[in-house]
Amino acid sequence: MVRDLTSDYPRWALKKNESAGTVFSVLVDPEGRALRCAIVAVVGSYRLAEYVCEQLKRVRFEPATDATGAKRYGKIVGLIKMALPDTEIGRQIIALRQKPDVELTVTSIPDKEERFREVKVQTLVNDNGLIEDCNGSDNSTNGLTAAACKVLEGEKLPIETAGDGSAISYVQEMTVSFSVE
Repeated sequence: MVRDLTSDYPRWALKKNESAGTVFSVLVDPEGRALRCAIVAVVGSYRLAEYVCEQLKRVRFEPATDATGAKRYGKIVGLIKMALPDTEIGRQIIALRQKPDVELTVTSIPDKEERFREVKVQTLVNDNGLIEDCNGSDNSTNGLTAAACKVLEGEKLPIETAGDGSAISYVQEMTVSFSVE
């Protein structure tokens, strides 16, 4: 089923034939409220990208949980496309794909895991920005998930802060892709 989304599209953007592909980062508190939204990258209209972030700040999210099931702050990085397909920039935006967070080159991939060229992992980032825990997002473990987590643990990510400015730990899902050299 195709849904007409023009009712969700801002009138000013429709009038100007504006489209945007917005890579965003949203920090969500343990109750599921968006604390802030940052625009990471934009293709097309920056004003429409700002609109996307404003809308994301109003969303109530499912709280992030760590490996024990405890609610945590969560960081969501994603791509939202608002595109008018009858425009050149709209078609370019429709064709956009979100890049993986990490790309690893390996010498081989075991035959049984050949179909998993990309894995999603859930990371726990401490208040110093270091990844201190990593698991398969769906609690699955396979060789590629284990390899991805081995590379990621101890890596530095941005330090995030709560509303009072204090550094916080947070959960972030990351996509890791593998290519064979």
